[in-house]
Amino acid sequence: IKNQSTVVTEKVKAENGLAEARQRYMELQEKGFDLDENELKEKISKIPEDKLAEPDTQTSAQALENSKYCIDKEELRKMFVSLISNSMNSDFNKDMHPSFAEIIKQMSTLDAKVIKTFKNSSTNGFPLCQYVVNHDNGFTILLENVYLNYRTTYLPECSLSIASLVRLGLLNTSYDTSFTNDAYYTPFTEHFWFKKLQQEFNNQKVSIRKGLVYLTPLGRSFTRVCIPN
Repeated sequence: IKNQSTVVTEKVKAENGLAEARQRYMELQEKGFDLDENELKEKISKIPEDKLAEPDTQTSAQALENSKYCIDKEELRKMFVSLISNSMNSDFNKDMHPSFAEIIKQMSTLDAKVIKTFKNSSTNGFPLCQYVVNHDNGFTILLENVYLNYRTTYLPECSLSIASLVRLGLLNTSYDTSFTNDAYYTPFTEHFWFKKLQQEFNNQKVSIRKGLVYLTPLGRSFTRVCIPN
């Protein structure tokens, strides 16, 4: 249990750290970059006093610096705001990692929207598949990383995002394991993209190769820290 003097000391440390972060923030503003100060202040103001912590300079400084490259992308900006504000909340200490700022910087807006669908997901993850055409010697992949939990009419762009999030260490995919309930995979064969491939390869058998996609330990911490509730 924290006594009053400990709470006051930690509050002072948090305020000093916040002052340093504000100074870096002002330097960025002078260069024409703006993280939406009101949004950041609002998030920080909601942290209970006994949870206020001195922000880790390695995390907050990188987040402020890297955010200037993504300032015009709302999804990414909100992630940076969450990262900076949660770096001052002791509840997130165990999940905080200095790589998060660089990960967000390398994301596209679609990557951010796709990883958002994994927040609060079970450890089992979600169904994933490959669209394949079968032949005597095996199969040829027509489209991999088909993911339907983020709704888009153009599946290849979502496939690219899954690959990007795997590269960033947030997701893992597996086609050696799949859900035993076949109903999870029915939407993949009912999707218009699958039917389009069937028409395109009408003399061959088009089918799906079942798999799954799930958060890595790094990805689970990332979604807790960087994705707003």
